[in-house]
Amino acid sequence: MRYGWGSYEVNLSTRQVLADAEVVHIEPKAFDVLQYLIENRGRVVRKNDLLDDVWDSRFVSESARTTAIKSARRAVGDSGTTQHTIRTAHGAGYQFVEPDDFAVSGDGTATPPAHADPRPGRPHHVPWPVG
Repeated sequence: MRYGWGSYEVNLSTRQVLADAEVVHIEPKAFDVLQYLIENRGRVVRKNDLLDDVWDSRFVSESARTTAIKSARRAVGDSGTTQHTIRTAHGAGYQFVEPDDFAVSGDGTATPPAHADPRPGRPHHVPWPVG
């Protein structure tokens, strides 16, 4: 399964994030967080649900969660200030904000867009899927 938007692609089979067709370094747990948020797009994921489902109910510190979120954001061009893709819902959790050109490939539910306009603050659009 692959997800794509703008110049980004998240490939679940290879566990890679690509930006402008280049592999972006992402720690395994941060990839798990990104995948979980994408798969639960359209809703705010509560912090406890994220911990239970991604860390499999193991005890982890608050800083481990925030570090994984920070790394996932960095992999898709966000930061704590710019939250185009991963938004903090203060007091509630996190949400993957589905971009207008979001596409799914690999399960037959959607096809990649033929083209899309770049959004302000985003890297230039590369037609998806890449590669």
